[in-house]
Order: sequence, then structure tokens, then C-alpha cells
Amino acid sequence: MNNEFMVMDEEELLDVDGGAVWLVVGGVLVCLGCFALGAYNGYKDTKDQKK
Repeated sequence: MNNEFMVMDEEELLDVDGGAVWLVVGGVLVCLGCFALGAYNGYKDTKDQKK
């Protein structure tokens, strides 16, 4: 393996790591938001149909 390929200083590693963490956090929040919206709409629909 070529050592020059992954040569980064600590600051660059923190930038990459921080970006990856926020990407994951954002993805989880989007998934939770979509799931909550779908669950709420499904619950609301069944409630409306019972009238």
C-alpha cells in the first residue's frame, strides 16, 4: 500500500470525521422525520375513517 495516499494531518482528519458524523446525524434525523410523518398520517387516516 502506498503510504502517501492516506497522509493527513490531525486537522484534516477532524474535518473529515466531523463531516461524516454530521452526515450520519442528518440522515438519521431525516429518516426519523419521514417515519414520524408517515406514522402520523397513517394514524390520522385510520382515525378519520372511523367517523
